[in-house]
Parts: sequence; structure tokens; C-alpha cells
Amino acid sequence: MKNFIKKAKEKLHADLPFLSILFIFIVLSSYPVFKSGFFRTIDDITPVRIAYLTRELMHIDWVNQFPVRLSGELAHGFGYPLYLFYAPLTYYAGAVIMLILKVNSIIATKAVYVFPLIVGPVLCYWAARQILKPLPALVVACLYTLFPFRGYDSYIRGGVGKAWAMAFIPGAFGGIFLSQKNKHSTDRSNELGFLLFSLFLTLAIISHNISTILFIPLFFLYGIVFLLSKKQYWFYFFLTLGLSAFFWLPSAFYLNIVKVNYSNQNTGQLLNFIEPVSNLFRVTVPYRGDDRYSVLFILYYLVVFTALTIKKDALSIKQKRGFIFFAVVSTLGFVVLFKPAQGLWEFTLPITRLLQFPWRILIILSFTLPLSLGFVLQKISSRTIQIVLAFVLIITSLYHLSAFKPKEYSFFFEYKAEDTGPCATSWGDEYLPIWVKDCVSNPSTTIAYFDNQKNSISSSHGNSTNITVVTDSKQKATLFVNKYYFPGWKATVDNSPVSLAHPRTVHGIFSLIVPKGKHTTHIFFSKTPIMLLADLVSLFSLVYFLFRLKVISRRKINP
Repeated sequence: MKNFIKKAKEKLHADLPFLSILFIFIVLSSYPVFKSGFFRTIDDITPVRIAYLTRELMHIDWVNQFPVRLSGELAHGFGYPLYLFYAPLTYYAGAVIMLILKVNSIIATKAVYVFPLIVGPVLCYWAARQILKPLPALVVACLYTLFPFRGYDSYIRGGVGKAWAMAFIPGAFGGIFLSQKNKHSTDRSNELGFLLFSLFLTLAIISHNISTILFIPLFFLYGIVFLLSKKQYWFYFFLTLGLSAFFWLPSAFYLNIVKVNYSNQNTGQLLNFIEPVSNLFRVTVPYRGDDRYSVLFILYYLVVFTALTIKKDALSIKQKRGFIFFAVVSTLGFVVLFKPAQGLWEFTLPITRLLQFPWRILIILSFTLPLSLGFVLQKISSRTIQIVLAFVLIITSLYHLSAFKPKEYSFFFEYKAEDTGPCATSWGDEYLPIWVKDCVSNPSTTIAYFDNQKNSISSSHGNSTNITVVTDSKQKATLFVNKYYFPGWKATVDNSPVSLAHPRTVHGIFSLIVPKGKHTTHIFFSKTPIMLLADLVSLFSLVYFLFRLKVISRRKINP
């Protein structure tokens, strides 16, 4: 262990000059978040989502309702299963910050925004260093740091989930590269690399589930090309699916009963955002912050393809294959953004429609394109030419700096859910169940009500997902509950389970039958069988993951 720590310190010392330069780029890209005030974005909802998750965590039943899947207070108190379907990790991070540091949702949101801007470049440099020398790795990290889509996503789009996913993808590849450096499967660094791969890919999946449509095929393809016979890789690949099952499994299972699956956003909208080829050559000075890609990409690709003519023995066979893989992925990924590839999108629309926008491919390109250029730089045998080219690539990336600032600041300090639309859910009603024909635009004055005025509710108490109602009815009656029905809502009358009926109104709320007389009705949200199964799969996967981590921490490192 002492030798390992000593080697790590020596390596860090050698990398410090390069990390110092990278630090400057990190500061340039993240500085606007540290300024006073805040900025509005297209997906301007993160503070609300963090605040309402915080409220759920403050009164949660940790056995039956964790992980949080439904906010009982969103949608004007009628309940909304947001956290079941969309990118929960970022909101959990913000909620934990609010609970521990006692700050408001704006401060927590700024922390969530700045995290990927700082951590992503560090992970990118670490990943590149597993296969490249310090100077090429620095170029990769700097190009990644100021990759224009990262700026657009953080400061214009406000897609914090995508930003986190982009930060973790280099970490997942870094784990693979670390494992590939070692020839023996019993080596500690080998399995540690696969553990890190599984960890970071899991974090990417639960950061932005839509991007999983890109992540999983990419790593599956990488495994086929480079690690087909490596059983350990495939084991940890599927362990990743187990670790993240608590999120993706129920989300996929219930996707067909929410409106998002049937909206234009997830059916044919993608085809409307394919770029005309003429936009590829559009040059603006300074660079436009709301652009997602840059004309500089063309020059970068010219560098990549020019490198193919460099002498064949400049890289090892493994490095050549790696260079070709990432160059081809980057090239194809860039080409499909434009009109000539529309036929491909139409052919794959039954699956790719869930991406919503073709430019989400830039999430992958943010790492693969800089990495392919890093391979190019490492090919150059002349140290002088290598340094000059590295300098040019790093300086030209500053052209994209204008993408890393908001259009304007505003000095308000709280959002309200009501600011997000008539349904008060997010920017629309996309995760409301399909039986909600007309969402309620105002909070209800009561938790529940009878269909007959002769019956009454003497008292009610509890929280948004755990309600107790004491009723007094002259006869058997129907009690309507002011909550949108979603699988997981249950009820008991005097501790005896009763069936729920839905929808009983155009608003999609549910109801139950209450017997004559005075009774205590308990209404609560809990796990369905598929949610429970998913949680158990993730729990067992996590236990195994921690067990393997403990095992390799005790294993000696091969010299």
C-alpha cells in the first residue's frame, strides 16, 4: 500500500502543471454560476424539483416510499410521479444540500449546476491519462471542458441531468481504460477499473435516463469490439443495470400509462430538429451561446482524418483500434445531426423517438471527439510539433467560451411550482397519467370529499402521501380523494384494505367506498410489486458491489 501511495503521489506531481492549466479552463467555464443572482433557462424547473423532493424526504416513510417516486405536493397537491420517470440523481443531490446546509432551493440548484462543470473535466483528464500521455490528455480535457454543447446545456437549456451524465461518461470509460492496462484479471487495478466503470455508468443512467438510449448501445458496442471474451466486463456491465434497476425498471414498466409516451415530443418531434447542411458552415464571431455545435468541428475532423496517414507504427495496435473506434463514433455521431441522415432517423424512429432531439448525440461526442484528437496528438513523434498543435487546439477551444454564460441574470430567490404551468408539474403535463383528461389548475381546499352532503369528514391529518381521514356517514358512501390516481396509491378503512376506483372524474382522481357510520380511512402511497422488485435488485447489486470493493481493497497490487 505504501508503494501504491508513493507512486500515486509521484504521478500526481508529474501531472500538476497540466492540471493547473485545466483548472483555469474549469474556472472559465463555471465562473458565471458563482456570480450573485441566478439565470433563467429553457428547462427552468430544477429549483422546484429540488424543493419538492426535499419536502418529501422530510416526512418520508423510508420503508414504503424510498426511493421517492411521487411528489404528493406537486400538481397543486394532486400528486405527480416526476421522480419515478425523470433523472432523479440531480434532485436528490440538491435536496441533500438543502437539508444539510439549510440553504434555499436556488443555492442548492447553483451547486447542482456547478458540479458537472468542475467534476466532468477532472474525470475526463483522469480517463484520458489511462491511455495517453499528460499533454494529449490535457488537450482532451480542455476541449471537453469548453465543448460548446456543455455550455449550451448548462446555461441556455438548463438540462442539469444531461450535464451530470456528460460528467460521468468519461469516468465510466476511465474505469474501462484502467482495467485494460492490466493483463491479468486477478490484478487489483483491473477489477477496480471495472468497479469504477459500473459506478460511473450507473450514475450517468440515473442522472439522465433519456441518454441511456445512447449510453447502453455505446458501451455494448465497445465491449463487443474490445472486450468480447472478457467475462468480467460483461458481468459489471449487467451489474450496472442491476444497480440502476430501482429507477429504470419501474420507469420503463409504467411509461405506457403517462402522457409523455404519446405526445408529439416523443413521437415525431425529433425529425423537426435535424439540421440543414448549410448550418454546418455557419460562422459567428463571437460564438453564439445558443448554438450546440461549432464550425471548428470540421477542422477537428480534418485533423483526425489527416492523422490516418501518419506512419503506422506511431501507436500500439491497441491504441490504433481505440483511435479508430472513437474517431468513427464521433464522425458518425456528427454526421447524423444533418439532413442527409434523415432517412436513418425515420427508419429507427420507433426507438430513437425517445431521444426527443437528435442533438442529444452531442452528449457522447463531448468525450469521444476530444479523445480521438488526443490519440492524434499522441501519434506525433516531434515534440515541438506536438506542443504547437496542442497549443493551437487549446487556444481555439476558447472560441466556445461565450457558450458558457447565461443570456441574463435575475435577482429573485425562489420559484413556485405554479410558475411552471397550469398543471404545476414541470414545463407541461408530460408525466400525468393518461386518464387525467383535464388537470386541476388550482389547489383544492379539502383532501377528500363525499358525493353526498349528508355525509361528513370530521377530521383529517397527515402529509401529502400519507393521509388519515375520519368520516361519519349516514349510509354507505363514495369518498373522493383529491389525488391523481397512480399505481401505488392504497387505502384502508379501519385497518382493512379497500379497493380504489379510478377515474371517477375528468380530473383522474380516485375514490373508495366508506361504510355507514364513523370510520378511520388511511390513504397512502407505497411500492407496487414492480417497484419492490426493482428496489430489491438494486439493493442486492449494491451489496455485491460493496463486497467486491472491500475484497479488492485488501488485495495486494501487482508490481
